[in-house]
Amino acid sequence: NMEAAQTYGRKKNATAVAYVKRGKGMIRINGHPLELLEPEILRFKVYEAILIVGEDKFAGLDIR
Repeated sequence: NMEAAQTYGRKKNATAVAYVKRGKGMIRINGHPLELLEPEILRFKVYEAILIVGEDKFAGLDIR
């Protein structure tokens, strides 16, 4: 029974960390909701991965 998971990815000198736990489907990037992510093209790039997997898979998860 896992309550949370943390993972990371690297590209050049940058490191991205994602912390996933049970929740209400909230996805935050740098402390801001995904819906407010700018520039817009970056928001679409993140949504693309979510839509390919299926939004329903993220409904019970919070990702920050």
